[in-house]
Amino acid sequence: MELMLFRHDEYRKLYNCSYKTDEEWWSIGKPNIPLGVAFIAIGVIMTMPYIPCLIVMVKSRLYRWAGYKIMLYVGVMDIMCLCVSGPITGMLATLGAVSCPYIDVEYAIGNLGVAMWASQSMSVVLLAFNRCVEMWKPKYLYDSFEGHRTYFWLLGCTLYSMIFVVYAPGLTFSATAYAWFYDPYKNVPGLDFIERTQYVNKYHFLHNIFIVVALPAMYIFLCVSLWWKSRRAGGNISKVQKIMTVQAFFLCLFTFLSAFIYDYMQFYPVPASVSIGVNVTWQMSNGAPAIIYLIVNKTIRNGVIALVLGNRVVKEMITPSIAPMRSTILSMSKVEPASVM
Repeated sequence: MELMLFRHDEYRKLYNCSYKTDEEWWSIGKPNIPLGVAFIAIGVIMTMPYIPCLIVMVKSRLYRWAGYKIMLYVGVMDIMCLCVSGPITGMLATLGAVSCPYIDVEYAIGNLGVAMWASQSMSVVLLAFNRCVEMWKPKYLYDSFEGHRTYFWLLGCTLYSMIFVVYAPGLTFSATAYAWFYDPYKNVPGLDFIERTQYVNKYHFLHNIFIVVALPAMYIFLCVSLWWKSRRAGGNISKVQKIMTVQAFFLCLFTFLSAFIYDYMQFYPVPASVSIGVNVTWQMSNGAPAIIYLIVNKTIRNGVIALVLGNRVVKEMITPSIAPMRSTILSMSKVEPASVM
């Protein structure tokens, strides 16, 4: 954002709409009303169950546990990301918008969207890291998540995202592929003379590489740890462990695919179906946790039912129910099989 605000002449040179008239810009995009409505509908549908889940986390005081503090933070960021990938992207697809003539608005939205993605996906990694710490309990790391200390980890995620707000260039939307791109002139004919490498968002690119490496590594470690601890205990992997492992795999998969394909399609041509699919995958990575909570987490499910029926949400609990994860496997010492399903 500092390029746009404090180096405006350089910004205007890079993001220049004077190459074509407004009418020419609008003729490039391909309005797709059904697709736009679908993006909006998916965003709204994914958001609706998430809000009561977060309310229950707060009202039932689940957030007293470190894992739930992080999950609450992830949930807020998920909803913010769904606003970009749902209503905003859907509206632009419906209009058939490209970067111009409203490039400043798209740039600002793209910048904030990247920052929210960075904060959300980094907090997902933090959640997986917290589960690793809960699993093995190394003293100093375990203590760093005790009580209010978890908020310092979350503050780190927020400050990390501010780097993207200040220094990372924004992405712009193109209705030639119905996705957000580094290059504001993606698929625009007659502008081949422009050097496209100057638009590469190295912050976003490197962040996604980190996500693609870190998430699978965390989950492999968690799954191996579960298997090892189960074997040491002399038993097979229980139903609880299997449920957590399966849900972890699928929720990790959405975030992994979003990061990988978004990086890939910035540099290599892909069919429109792929770029459309990655936006839906992005929406799923943000919205699926709420659905998993309602299916797997008995405490949250009962709390949401009570909330919908107008009953009082129970505040005091002896032990937290299993937290379904996009990046979470609760410590087995805190899990009671009866709390699942």
